[in-house]
Amino acid sequence: MAKQTGVIKLIGKLGENSYYYTKDNGYLVRKITSVDAERIRTDPAFARVRENNTDFGRCAWGVKLLRAAFIQLFAGAADTRMTSRLTQAVMAAMQSDTTNMPGKRRPESGDIGLLRGFEFNKGTSLKRVLKATYSTDVDHERGVCTITIIPSDKKLVLQHADAARFRFVMGVARIDFKTGAHSVEHIRSAVMSSRMVARTPLTFTSRIMPVEDEFLFITLGVEYLRKVDREYCVVEDKKYTVLTLIHVEKACWKKEKKTAHGKNHISLQWRITRAVRLRPAVCINRTAIKRYNLFSMCNPYVPKPELPNPLESTLDTFYGSS
Repeated sequence: MAKQTGVIKLIGKLGENSYYYTKDNGYLVRKITSVDAERIRTDPAFARVRENNTDFGRCAWGVKLLRAAFIQLFAGAADTRMTSRLTQAVMAAMQSDTTNMPGKRRPESGDIGLLRGFEFNKGTSLKRVLKATYSTDVDHERGVCTITIIPSDKKLVLQHADAARFRFVMGVARIDFKTGAHSVEHIRSAVMSSRMVARTPLTFTSRIMPVEDEFLFITLGVEYLRKVDREYCVVEDKKYTVLTLIHVEKACWKKEKKTAHGKNHISLQWRITRAVRLRPAVCINRTAIKRYNLFSMCNPYVPKPELPNPLESTLDTFYGSS
C-alpha cells in the first residue's frame, strides 16, 4: 500500500489511482482494480468470491443484531475499530460451522461461544478495571438470569483520577439470527464510590430467557461518573470505560422434542399393525377356494391348489418376505 508523502494531500480518484485517508495510516493511494461487478456475478472463475460474499452478508447480519442489542451500552466505550473487530469475531464463529458448505454458512450454525470475552473497547479490559470476580447463572426452569459480583479485600474497580463515582452496567439479550427477532434488558447499578471496599456480593437478575433456536448474550461493564450541576454524567475515557461480553449460550430443548417424537412414533406404529391384521391372507384364501370349486365342477381332473398359510402370509405382508 503506497503512502502520500507530498505537501498536497489528495482524496478521490485520479487516473488509475484512488486516494483516500485513514486514521491509523494517514493518506494512502491504491490502484483501481479492473474487475467489474458484472464479471464477479457471472464469471465461473469468481465462484469462490461469490461464496465469500454470501457468508460475509450473513456475518454482517449477525453483527447488526449484536450492535442493535448493546448500542446503548457501548456507545461511549467502543473504539473506532469495534465494528470491524466484531465482524472478524463473528466470521471466525461462522467458519467453525461444519454442517454447511462455504457460501451457506450461518452464525447460528457455528460456535458462537467464541465471542465470549469480546471487548467492545480495545483500549482497556474488564480484567484490568474490575478488581472483583464475577459469575453468571442461567436458570431455565425459573426463567431467571443472575449476574453476581463477588468482592475481594481490595476496591471494586480501578480508581479514576477525575471521577470518584462509578456504576456497573449490564446487558442481557436474546437474539434469533434466523428471523432477526431480539429482546434486550439493560441494567445499571446504583452509583457507588470508587474508593469503597464491598463486603457482600452484588446480585443482579433479569427475566430475559431464550427459547428454541435463540442465543443468550450477557455483557458486563463499568462506567465512571462525574458530578456536574448536582447530576452525575458519564466520563467517556477510553482508558477506563469498559464493556465485555461475558456469557454466550444457545437455548436447547432436545429432551422435550425427543419425548414428543417418541410418542408420535409409537402411535403411528400401532395404527399400521392394526391395519394389516390377517385380512390380506384371508381374502386370498377365500378367492382361491371359490375358483377351485368352480373349475372342479366342470373338470374333475383339476388338481387341488396349495393354499397359503394365513399366519405366514400376514407375517410376510407386515415384515416383508425374505
